[in-house]
Amino acid sequence: MSTRFHRIARVLVVQALFLGLTSSRTNETASALCRQWNLLYEQMQYGTVDRREAGKLLRQITRLLTDQLTIPQDSNFYFPVEGYGLPDVGGKNGDGFIPRQYNFLHGNAHRGHPAHDIFIHDVDQDGLDDFTAGRVHVLAMTDGVVVAAKNNWSKGDTLRGGNYLMIYNPNLSRYYYYAHNHEVLVQVGDIVRGGQRVATVGRTGRNASQSRSPTHLHLMVLQITDDRGRPFDYYPELEKAVRKKAAL
Repeated sequence: MSTRFHRIARVLVVQALFLGLTSSRTNETASALCRQWNLLYEQMQYGTVDRREAGKLLRQITRLLTDQLTIPQDSNFYFPVEGYGLPDVGGKNGDGFIPRQYNFLHGNAHRGHPAHDIFIHDVDQDGLDDFTAGRVHVLAMTDGVVVAAKNNWSKGDTLRGGNYLMIYNPNLSRYYYYAHNHEVLVQVGDIVRGGQRVATVGRTGRNASQSRSPTHLHLMVLQITDDRGRPFDYYPELEKAVRKKAAL
C-alpha cells in the first residue's frame, strides 16, 4: 500500500472526526463528508488506492455521515426513468440482475451485473427520445444525499460507468448508483427527494458509448452490510414504483 494512500486516509479520517466534533451546522459537516467520500470513491474506481483499505474508509465516512443526516423518508419508490416503466427494464422479470462474482472493492474492474438496465427509445443512438426528441430524465428512486458524482467523462476514459451518480439513503442503509448519464444535474452534498430529476440518460462509459450498446440507465443498489456492500435486487420495488410522466 502506498505512503500516499496512508496520508490521504489519515487526512480524511482526521478531518471527518474534527468536523463531527466541532461543527454546529449539520449541512456543512455532511457536505464535507460527502466530498471526502466522492474523492475516495473516484480514486477507488480508477485503482489509484488500495481498494480494501479504501472500502473500510468509505464505510467509516458513511457512518459519520449517517450521524449528521436527518432525511425524511418517503414511503414511495419512484421509477428511475421519467416517462418509462417496467416493460423497459432489460431481461425478463428482472433476470438481468446477476450479482455473482461482483465485488464493490474491485471498482472499475468488477465482474457480474448486479443491476438493472432501463432502456429508452433511441434507435439512432443520439441520446434523445425518438418520440419527444428530448433528453430523458433520470429520477431519484428514493430520498438521499449525493455522495459521488462524475460529470466530465470523455471518450478514451476507461471508466465503465461514464458520468455516474451515487446517492446514499441513510434510512435504508443503501447506495444507489446511476450510470451512463449524459449529464448529472445535482452536486455532491445535495439532499434529493424521491422522484426528483437528478440526471439525464446518456451513452457515457467505456462500453455504453459503443454502437453495440442500446441507450440505457444502469442502476445498481448496494445494501450496506459491511465495508463492501451487497448487491440488492430492487426489482420488486420497481414493480410497485410510482411512475412519472415526462413533463412537456
